[in-house]
Amino acid sequence: MEQKYSRAYSKAQQRSGARTTTRLSGSKMRCTVVMGCLFTWLCAAETSAMTATRDTSAHVLHEVVVSGYTPPAPLPAEQYSVGTHVLHFNRAALIPVQHLSLSDYLQTHTAIHLREYGKGMQSSISLRGTAASHTAVRWNGFDVNIPTMSAGDFSRLPLFFFDEVKVHAGGESVLYGNGAIGGSVELLTMPDFNGSLHAHVRQTVGSYGYTFTGGALRWSGKRWESRTSVMHTQATNHYTYTNTLRNGRLDTLKNAAYRNWGALQEVYYRAGSHHLLSARIWYMDFYREIQPPVTWADNVKYDDIYDRNFRALVNYSGKAGILTLNAQAGYAYDYERFHADIIASGKWLQAAEAEYAHRKFTVKLGVNSEYIKPDVYSYFGDITEWRTDVFVQARWTPSARWTLSGGVRQSFVTGVQTPPTPSAGASYILWKQGFHELKIHAAASRNIKIPSLNDRYWGGGNVSLSPETGLEGETGLGYRYTPPAWTVNVTANTYYNRISDWIRWLPSSPIGSQQNGMIWRPKNVGVVDCYGAELLWQAQRKWWKTALDISASYAYTPAVMRKGARAGDTGVGQQAAYQPLHVAHIAVKPSYGRAFVQAGFRYVGERHTTDIFDILAPYMLTDVSGGYTFLLSKIFISALLQVNNMFDADYQNMKNYAMPGRNYNVTLRINF
Repeated sequence: MEQKYSRAYSKAQQRSGARTTTRLSGSKMRCTVVMGCLFTWLCAAETSAMTATRDTSAHVLHEVVVSGYTPPAPLPAEQYSVGTHVLHFNRAALIPVQHLSLSDYLQTHTAIHLREYGKGMQSSISLRGTAASHTAVRWNGFDVNIPTMSAGDFSRLPLFFFDEVKVHAGGESVLYGNGAIGGSVELLTMPDFNGSLHAHVRQTVGSYGYTFTGGALRWSGKRWESRTSVMHTQATNHYTYTNTLRNGRLDTLKNAAYRNWGALQEVYYRAGSHHLLSARIWYMDFYREIQPPVTWADNVKYDDIYDRNFRALVNYSGKAGILTLNAQAGYAYDYERFHADIIASGKWLQAAEAEYAHRKFTVKLGVNSEYIKPDVYSYFGDITEWRTDVFVQARWTPSARWTLSGGVRQSFVTGVQTPPTPSAGASYILWKQGFHELKIHAAASRNIKIPSLNDRYWGGGNVSLSPETGLEGETGLGYRYTPPAWTVNVTANTYYNRISDWIRWLPSSPIGSQQNGMIWRPKNVGVVDCYGAELLWQAQRKWWKTALDISASYAYTPAVMRKGARAGDTGVGQQAAYQPLHVAHIAVKPSYGRAFVQAGFRYVGERHTTDIFDILAPYMLTDVSGGYTFLLSKIFISALLQVNNMFDADYQNMKNYAMPGRNYNVTLRINF
């Protein structure tokens, strides 16, 4: 169960007391899958929105240039997990749509499922059928999940502040630490040192009072670089929807507005070619009205919520003799106000790692420590918590065909006994001839999620909770075809992840008639099997001024409860609530010179609610967009038109929470 914020939605649903099945405009889609072998998850990374042409007027935007500077740092974490797959979205993919939140981007460009309580409302990721708290989210190596909840809201993460996004599906606690049972998401920024001064501004306007305004100023010399980025976005969200609970009448949504602003300051200093110092400060301020369910009457009292988040991070990376080093120190402060209740926490981070490479073998040792000090109205006593991890990771390439990786991490947490989390992976090139390469990969790991502060201390303390643990294995094939002017990548995976001691918040006892409610307590009651298949297919064709990008992804995701809270639990043997078995995404993007068009199709299968007999209908969304880049005296002006939900599908992501119909965005971006 989600913590404080999510219970606002739960209470709204409880007040409704009604049941509904959403309707879908268009035909229903049925997918038949052979279990065990099929395994599909495509997350298509949109390729460059602007391709340099061959004529003499062709230019390349600063943000699309691949920097020749490579920071002196240990290998990226995913290099120590060769048996798994990572989705990588680079600058070229993100630039055209940097007005979106991370939630919007993943839903429109991948087959990853997110549970969203309305447009711009709370959005929680579900990687491979797991809960939101089972995904680690890191900003330049710093865990940004809120400690009180051990989860993040993806609608509050603006793409505008990130150069790259990586999604690593599959449990890898040995790499990312606490919470990486379902996977991890990495948000990255980096220097260029291209010796120039440039800036860009972006303005987006759209349906339902939506606006986005952002600007960035970047200066770099031979040793120093500075980038200042600011953004503001808001929406009234007064869209109409078909209220199936009121005889299908058209209603207008109320109390669903939001506004969000933030700033990011980055400073980099390069000492020679072997040392890099960086300092980053990131602040976000978020106000949101909590969208009511469609069952609420017009005279109810609406709710809202206010958040602010501050993060500061200092990093050193470099080489010292035979070692490559990385060290970090950071501070985060998260504050949330709901009614008069305050949920806040401060977190201090210290981390260091050293990597040694010799020929075909690389090993990395590391330690990190967090000190957490919460300030929560419902915690009793003076609560503090230390979390310290030590780990070792290794990678070995014994031959041109074989690559092996493995490691182990041990966590030490105040008042919690945690098991070690080992991992091992391997990849082998089965066939390589001409333009063809076929590779098999496999991995196995144990992963943990430490109970959140709310789990342990809300309402007086539940300190006896055990960590959630996951045992996961996966295997798959990867095929690559690279003839002249073509690039084709196909990846197919299967996986099985058994999660024990799943924490659920359950009603305990009445708390008085004046409260009209129950006491909710977290308990280690669940055993859930998350297994399935994923398929990713990407193809790119370039010739002369023309390019064609096609991507398709599919995820088959059973998430079945094997052990319930009590005898006779009706959820045992059933698919987890709000987890679709089938999600698919297809995107087609032709481009010519500085112009492009794109069409995207997303299908989400039926889901049952917390009542296994209450089914939300499947839905399909179609989004189209087109853009063109003009050149005026060395100033690039890019225009983008987006039509979302083009066929005006009537759907719900979460029960009784209206989603918008057809809507539009127009973006103007100036780079100089």
